[in-house]
Amino acid sequence: MNIRNLLYTICIIIFIINIMYFRKREKKWKTALIGMGSGVAALIPLHFLLEMSGIMLAINYFTILVSMVLGIPGVILMIIDSVLF
Repeated sequence: MNIRNLLYTICIIIFIINIMYFRKREKKWKTALIGMGSGVAALIPLHFLLEMSGIMLAINYFTILVSMVLGIPGVILMIIDSVLF
């Protein structure tokens, strides 16, 4: 199996786990917004910190969308993707 396909599979699994987690919570929207905010809040400082170390993690519509949908695990997967490829 290709490593990139493995990362895509992990993204889909994390997305399904997030949906299941948000559905079980009492305050679904509040929990979802906190998860989205934490993903974006992790993306922005990591962009600048990783840029100093030579790893490029661009801030564009795709990375913001991934960080909002998958949260912090999505940001970590994007960092792994940028390091490997």
